[in-house]
Amino acid sequence: MSPPSPMPIPFQRPTFGRAERRYVAEALDSGFIGGRGRFTQRCEALISAACADHPVLLTASCGSALEMAALALGIGPGDRIIAPSFTFPITVAPFLLRGAAVDFADILPDSFNMDPDAVADLIGPHTRAIVVVHYAGVAADMARLARLADAHGIALVEDAAHAFGASLDDRPLGTFGRVGCFSFQNSKNLSAGEGGAIVVNDPDLLEPLTEMAWKGTDKARFAAGAVARYQWTALASSYAASDVAAAVLLAQIERAPDLTARRLRLWQRYRRRLAGDARAAGLVLPSPPPSHRHNAHLFAVLMPDRATRDRFLAH
Repeated sequence: MSPPSPMPIPFQRPTFGRAERRYVAEALDSGFIGGRGRFTQRCEALISAACADHPVLLTASCGSALEMAALALGIGPGDRIIAPSFTFPITVAPFLLRGAAVDFADILPDSFNMDPDAVADLIGPHTRAIVVVHYAGVAADMARLARLADAHGIALVEDAAHAFGASLDDRPLGTFGRVGCFSFQNSKNLSAGEGGAIVVNDPDLLEPLTEMAWKGTDKARFAAGAVARYQWTALASSYAASDVAAAVLLAQIERAPDLTARRLRLWQRYRRRLAGDARAAGLVLPSPPPSHRHNAHLFAVLMPDRATRDRFLAH
C-alpha cells in the first residue's frame, strides 16, 4: 500500500472564535436574518470608521460592490474600462455585464500592480473608468493613477478585495477612488464566507448606491419616515449580505488588529527565512516601501523562469 500523498499547503485558514458563534446565535434568535439588518449596520459603522468615516454599504460580495459601481457610474455599451492584466475575473466581469469592453494594462514586476505608463497608453475617447487592484494588500501608485483619471475626466474605481486594513501614506486603501470595493470572501484576511462592501467616496453617488443596496428602491427613506411608502427608483439587483454573514463578519472586524498582526508576523517570517537564499536562487521577494502599509494578505514570490515555478508548485 502506497503512503498517502502529502496535503497541499492551504491558501487560507479562516479563524473563528466564540464571538462569531455568539453573534450568529443572536442573529438567529432575533428572527431576522435577511439583508440590511442590525448586524449589517454594525459592520458598516466599523468599516466606515476604518475608512476615514466615509459612508459604507455592506454587500453580498466584492463583485456585487463592483456591479453597483458600474451601475452608479452609468457604464454601458460602447464604453471601455482599463484594468490590470493580472487579476481575478470579477474585477472586470461587472463592467462587461453592463456591455462595456476592457483594455488590460500591464503590471509592474516588483508589485504586480498596474503600471501607470501602460494605463496612460490605453486611455482613449471611450474610456470611462480605471479599475485599480491593490495586489496582495499593497497599494498601487494612486497618485499617478488619480492624476491620469482627473486629467481625462474618467472615474477611478478601487478593487480593494485584498486590501482591507492597508493604507498608503496613512490613508486607507479603498478611499482614493470614487468608490472602493472590499471582499470578505473565504480566502480574505477577514472572512464572512462570502461578503463585500462598497465605500462611497463621491457624495454624488451615495443616494443611487443606497437605493441599489435596498434592491433599487427608496426603502431607506421609507424606513426613516421620509416617505409614506417606498417604490422602485433605480435599476439594481439583490446585493445585500445576509445578517448571518454580517454577524460573522462583525466579530472578524472586531478582531482585525489581532488577525492582521498575526499575518504580519508570518509574512515577516517568510521574508526573513527566504532572504538569504533568494538572490542566489533568482527569486524576487516582496519589498513594499514603508509608505505602503500592507495587511500581509499574500506573500508573492517571483520565480526566475516558468520551469522553476512549475517544479516549485509541484513540490
